Amino acid sequence: KLVEQDKDVKDHTVYVVSGWEIDSETAWVTYVLTSEKLMKNLWHIKESGMPVILCVDTTHRLVAKGHSVFVCGVCDIAQKFHKVAYGVQHSDKAVAPNAHMLRMVAKEYLRVKERMKWS
Repeated sequence: KLVEQDKDVKDHTVYVVSGWEIDSETAWVTYVLTSEKLMKNLWHIKESGMPVILCVDTTHRLVAKGHSVFVCGVCDIAQKFHKVAYGVQHSDKAVAPNAHMLRMVAKEYLRVKERMKWS
């Protein structure tokens, strides 16, 4: 449930999570896209009592400039995958961008959960 003051929030509006990084000299880029609806997928799993295990996959073969696509989600009791966030990063081989993106997802979840007052 959402509190009364958040009735006008559009759950499906996609936005860039703060903490994105762009370096024009190296052409490195790291950012995460999500929506409040996607963040709520994470909340449902957490509230169900299941352990929250983020499932992450990246691939660079889908884009021309060598940046990889980052998909992050959680699985429910029926092992159905629920997306939480998408992102783009400069490499699927580097650990630092993946860790940074996961931190961005976690911080955004906490921010949205507090603002939305999910109960």
